[in-house]
Amino acid sequence: MTSTDSATQATSRSELLSRLIANVAADRNRQFANEEAAVTRQVFAYTKLSDWDLGWMRIGGPGLGNLLFPWARAAVGCRKHGLIPLAVTWPQLKVGPFLRHESDKRLYFRLFRAGPSDVRGIRRTLILAVAKKVDEKVFEEAPQSIGAGSVIVYAGMRDLFASILRDHAIVRDCLHRIVAQRHLARRSPELQCAIAVHVRLGDFQPSNREALRRGVDSTRIPISWYRSVLDQLRDAIPSATTAYVFSDGNDAELAPILARPGVRRAYFGSALADLLAMSQMQALVASGSTFSMWASYLGRMPVIWYPGQLKQRLYFEKPEAEVEVAEHDVLPHGFAAFLFGTTRHSATDDR
Repeated sequence: MTSTDSATQATSRSELLSRLIANVAADRNRQFANEEAAVTRQVFAYTKLSDWDLGWMRIGGPGLGNLLFPWARAAVGCRKHGLIPLAVTWPQLKVGPFLRHESDKRLYFRLFRAGPSDVRGIRRTLILAVAKKVDEKVFEEAPQSIGAGSVIVYAGMRDLFASILRDHAIVRDCLHRIVAQRHLARRSPELQCAIAVHVRLGDFQPSNREALRRGVDSTRIPISWYRSVLDQLRDAIPSATTAYVFSDGNDAELAPILARPGVRRAYFGSALADLLAMSQMQALVASGSTFSMWASYLGRMPVIWYPGQLKQRLYFEKPEAEVEVAEHDVLPHGFAAFLFGTTRHSATDDR
């Protein structure tokens, strides 16, 4: 081979290598461009649970029942509109439960796990720092008009369940996906045949029957009412031999109802585990708190409220299954019909 031939072959190899490098670079540039375009097309959902959100913990904030409202609206928004969720800061620090010596300090550490699509860490922080914030109401009015890279902010209790009233199956599924495994109450015949009694005391104001009937929030319901309603329920449901009392009160405060046969005080390890256990039960005697509302919303079981404390009807498909009953009143006939009906079994089966 002559020196000319060698030079020609070297030039050819050099040109091939150059073209190969150019093609690889072009492919890589197209990949980067596609990734960048995908990112800029994303719209994010931010569940704002309190003003002081440090990313790993919050300072102050409401109880779990109230916190679930903005999370649920964000979860439904992500499911229906393809929003990308920013990781929720569930842990919080508040002094009230410590000052009241409550057993549940409402810190909410390790209750939830991050979802597989959640944006976390530095990227979450940067997005919240630089992205345009859009209120959820503005987004709902014209979702197609929201610019790429925006963050939809879900905050506060808003209209309680009104905007997610028919989305209970979505909310229940999303909740079960993020609950830490140890807080998932196992389904059992014992729970599904029991009655849940939720007695909220703690930071609620002293009992005032007139205030309760007017619909005043955060007021204790007389223990005698719980006892009266529970007695009627157990007469109507012979199979419900056990009633579980969920409460932040002490045993002395709950003594009149705990003294009833077959009544047990329940605690499944956390407020979240209690909520999920309550949602499995055959009937619910509610406290008037949003925690009771969540058990009803998720469980779809027959539920009894103190007069004036049914703040929002949740059962669009069976309104007779949620009633207000005064102390010593007889259970409404339409309500009693649901206690053995197939509606309850259907709600249980689709969980």
